[in-house]
Amino acid sequence: MKKYLLMFVLIGTLAFLTACTDLFQKPSSGGGTTQPSVEDGWKSLEEGKVSEAESIFEDVLSRNPNDPDANAGMAIVKTYRFKEKLYSIAESIQNSLPSFPTSTPLKSSTQLDQSEIDSAIDDLLEIEEYLDRALSDPNISHKLYVNKFDWDGDGTVEAYTPMKVKDANGTIYSIEEVIYSEQPSGTPPYVVIPDGGDAWFDFEWFRAMLREEELPETIAFDNNDYITIDDGTLYLLKFFVKSILASLRLLATWNLSLPDDFPTNYDDPNWLADVLEYFDENENMTIDENEWQRLDPFLTFRENGSQNLSGSVNALEEGIEALLEADEDSEKDEEDLHDITSQEYLPEYGLLRDEDEESLRNFLDTLDMKVDVDDDGNTDYTLHFSILKNNPDNFSDLKVFFPSMQFQNIDGTIVLKSIGELPDPTLGGLVEPGIVLPGFVGDILRRGSILK
Repeated sequence: MKKYLLMFVLIGTLAFLTACTDLFQKPSSGGGTTQPSVEDGWKSLEEGKVSEAESIFEDVLSRNPNDPDANAGMAIVKTYRFKEKLYSIAESIQNSLPSFPTSTPLKSSTQLDQSEIDSAIDDLLEIEEYLDRALSDPNISHKLYVNKFDWDGDGTVEAYTPMKVKDANGTIYSIEEVIYSEQPSGTPPYVVIPDGGDAWFDFEWFRAMLREEELPETIAFDNNDYITIDDGTLYLLKFFVKSILASLRLLATWNLSLPDDFPTNYDDPNWLADVLEYFDENENMTIDENEWQRLDPFLTFRENGSQNLSGSVNALEEGIEALLEADEDSEKDEEDLHDITSQEYLPEYGLLRDEDEESLRNFLDTLDMKVDVDDDGNTDYTLHFSILKNNPDNFSDLKVFFPSMQFQNIDGTIVLKSIGELPDPTLGGLVEPGIVLPGFVGDILRRGSILK
């Protein structure tokens, strides 16, 4: 099942970044009216005229706000528009990642633009509203030509030229090396670059993969590369919208900016000594729990931090509910060659196995997640997401959970000597049983070469 679900995650994530370009045509009810119709909007999308389609859908919705097809069209248009922000945020995350296994710190110039994240959250909430109104019609049906839009933003649609992406290390790959490989190249997240094409979806290859048949020898992008969009795939799209929303709400919860006077001579070999001096007011080669507060406002609640933290859990719940709806649709869908949630591809148990469905429903009932750290089949920790949802103010300052750290001078080089116990091993009641650092974070720090 892991293979199935992983493939659907991949397809669904990419479908989340796609725009629809054709329509299952319905009889017009305009009766000679000169006003633009839903069909006109979808026809514009078919021709790649996104702005024109958006204007038509807006006109239709001004007259009938609940029209399912117009709402579906606007959801697709807004999702397509959203890709630029998603690319930008993904690139910012790339630039903000430390370079492990070395201990290179973040540079102040690469800190995340949290105002951009706030704007992205608003966009996702708007897309969700359109999707909910579209899903009022269980018979909705569209074709999604996933290669026929300008994904790389170079001003030209190159529907038959493979997309190129940049990974977290800045290395450029063709999309075939990332998607169509048993061992994907690069390190996620990936960002689409403007020097490639717009094609990434080869229907024949995905169909063979999902059916566990022999894969085509070559990747070919052509006019058969589309999928059917029905209520099942719209629920799947909603699942990914909610998943991204949950992540962005977490990024919007805490202030991620370091103080202006924090040492920024990152290339200096004495940088760690400067950091220690910055914290070590007692000059005892130790950073205690109170001295971490010199990092303020870093990791303290932003405005609406409490609502964002609770909202992140709510988005996670609603995303799982949408996934379960997609699973229910997949169990009843008849065989459809281009419908990836139909019995054509899921003949045994639908999108989820019974045990997976039961596990997700149990999470919705309890908001408890079991964690198997060493993959031995036993639960090592239980994460109580209800704490985040119902008591978000417990996490208004994450620095209160930081342990003390001791340093030592070895031949003129400052290195980390030891890490003290966590002030609250349960992290505010989130983790059960409590975390013991030497077997958890301590190992992570050692793998990151922070401990010498």
